[in-house]
Amino acid sequence: MTRRQLVTVAVLGHVALAAWCIVISARNSFDPGHYRNFYNHPETFVPPVDDIAWWCGAIAVEVTVASWILKLVRSTAAASLLLAVIAALATLAMAPLAMHAPPYFGMHIVFTTFSTAWLLLVAIVARLAGPRHTLAAPTADPR
Repeated sequence: MTRRQLVTVAVLGHVALAAWCIVISARNSFDPGHYRNFYNHPETFVPPVDDIAWWCGAIAVEVTVASWILKLVRSTAAASLLLAVIAALATLAMAPLAMHAPPYFGMHIVFTTFSTAWLLLVAIVARLAGPRHTLAAPTADPR
């Protein structure tokens, strides 16, 4: 597997994960049964469209930035590992707030958790493939 193929698979997997989380987040967030205050009185429910859009947008921005980083850096294994650590730290920072959080916030935590696992898998595969296949070619000397 060449580096280009590995990065393509890593990015497509991460985008698919993000798309799944965004769809589930939007679907669950428009259901009044997922909100404590409206569980017994769904007739007064107005979905928080702005908040849903912001959290789904955050997922989209995170996956875009991660894709750019994977594409631009020289070592796929190191970049994937670093991104996995960042996603794990984000999960740990947000997890205590999740107990009574709305569905869009909870799905963002699910996204960072699955993102951690996916990026760790990419880092392991890149490392097992060896540096010969996963390092970008050095740039030519401009002289």
